[in-house]
Amino acid sequence: MASLGDYVWLDANQNGIQDAAENGVSGVKVNLVNPVTGEVLDTTVTNANGFYQFTGLNPGDYAVQFILPEGYEFTSENQGNNDSSDSDADNETGRTAQVTLSAGEHNPTLDAGIFTMSASLGDYVWYDADQNGIQDAGENGVSGVKVNL
Repeated sequence: MASLGDYVWLDANQNGIQDAAENGVSGVKVNLVNPVTGEVLDTTVTNANGFYQFTGLNPGDYAVQFILPEGYEFTSENQGNNDSSDSDADNETGRTAQVTLSAGEHNPTLDAGIFTMSASLGDYVWYDADQNGIQDAGENGVSGVKVNL
């Protein structure tokens, strides 16, 4: 029998590499899939520390698909030169590349880095001299205006 698994982590700096201070994410759904048909063969969720594993597998070809929690995105895949500390999830599908397992083999390198999308809001306050609601040339910005959200 064979096994595979690893880690889902919060990639705070979005560099696609597991850095020392970046923590695992619990409760992320992970599917073991047939890389040819896409059939889901098994499902698990990451533990309290962000780790997951599929055991008791027959030798053969597999892929893993990570299901993003709401509000998260995948980080860049295959960054750096260390496959055990990069993100392997495709940015669009959440799937890893196919891996081939031999009898007795354990592949601990199928990871996913995720991050939360942050939003921003803001623009410009100006003196609308002609009161037309359009910022015209020569209408200057106003400093010191308090803006509440």
